[in-house]
Amino acid sequence: INFMPDNNVTGKVMSQELDSDKKEVAKFTGSVTGDKLSVKFAGTPPMVGTGSEWTGNPWTIVSKSGKESIGIVFNAKNYETNKWSETDYAFVLTDCK
Repeated sequence: INFMPDNNVTGKVMSQELDSDKKEVAKFTGSVTGDKLSVKFAGTPPMVGTGSEWTGNPWTIVSKSGKESIGIVFNAKNYETNKWSETDYAFVLTDCK
């Protein structure tokens, strides 16, 4: 994530299928308000698996022990109950090329 003037951000998200080496990278732009990021993808969001879907919820900047991560809420399927619900996942910031 690149933090720009006027509380704007740019960045990219990389995802990889668990059972293959297939990777997707998607660019995004957005804005920051406090610890929340409102993000819009420049095209189709990357794959997230059959049991998860992207939501329009803001992402959250999470700081723990001097390290930052991004919290993203997905609509995710619980395979024990077979029900879908919004679930927060934390992702480490890396350089995806």
